[in-house]
Amino acid sequence: MWYLEFIAKAKQAGAFQVPWCPCMLFVRDTAGLLVGLLCSHVDDVLMAGSGAHYEEFKWRLFKKLRLKEASHNIFKCPKRKIERRPGGAILVSFEHLGNIKPIYITRKIRRQPNDRLTLDETSSLRSLIGELGWPTREGFPEFCYDVSDLQQRVPEATVSTMIRANSVLRDLQQRARKPALRYVRGDGSGRITVGLYNDASFDRHPRGGSQQGYIIVIGGKELAIKDEFYASPVAWSSTRIHRVVRSTLAAEAAALATGYDTAVYIRAILCFLLADWSGDWMADVAQIPQVTWTDCRSLLRFPPHGGLHAKREEDRVGHLRRAGIPGERLRRARVVQR
Repeated sequence: MWYLEFIAKAKQAGAFQVPWCPCMLFVRDTAGLLVGLLCSHVDDVLMAGSGAHYEEFKWRLFKKLRLKEASHNIFKCPKRKIERRPGGAILVSFEHLGNIKPIYITRKIRRQPNDRLTLDETSSLRSLIGELGWPTREGFPEFCYDVSDLQQRVPEATVSTMIRANSVLRDLQQRARKPALRYVRGDGSGRITVGLYNDASFDRHPRGGSQQGYIIVIGGKELAIKDEFYASPVAWSSTRIHRVVRSTLAAEAAALATGYDTAVYIRAILCFLLADWSGDWMADVAQIPQVTWTDCRSLLRFPPHGGLHAKREEDRVGHLRRAGIPGERLRRARVVQR
């Protein structure tokens, strides 16, 4: 496989592999500073870096590889375009969503919104939801809940479910006219902070189900001290809670646990790349501060294992709690519903 060949030749050229993220490699200069990053996916590779040491590494790597095509600042892969602007911002766009066709629904069928779907209509609905799933997972976190909710309603879907699926597709296609994601440069503080926002919906889904969701962003110092800041989204999800929960607090706690696990994984990668990795992952991860937001007051007041202590903030954020890991904060956020 070309992927295995690339990994081997990148290591020969001087790159190192992140142990728990095999597709990611990095380059350090003679002083031990990070100067380059590489990310591989099947037969595509994204590279970024600066400095003489990185340029020398890139020359050695390109000499070893058989490349079909190499582009600078603009990267096009199937159905997606990644562009780096002169100011340093990176934009991710999706160009195929206009080709997705809605389900054809006649006026006669529309007049019966509560009728169950036929086998052919159910098949069309599954197909449309499947086409919506990939772009929402890859670049449109604001539509993850809608697609997940539609997936859960397929077994007992009605005409109104088809109408809603078409509506989600229309909104997604309109949203895709602008870049899906925008990754910004740091705030100049030289600090990096991971932010996690989680939420849950208790007992509002078919068969007594509850929903959990989170989004994780990376920003600078402003993320930890201000209400408004620039940040880059790196991970998000909206899924059904697989275990049975009996209260809003239990649903919110399950959502927090799911998002927190992913945030710790991202912090571990950042620490391995940017800080001194000693092998004690609890102490190492603590070097990357994390801010966690929730809109559930009960979750703030509930003391998890290890204990939290309340503390008043001077700004407008509200209640602040510090967890056992230094530099980590759990706080309440005001959420504006769209």
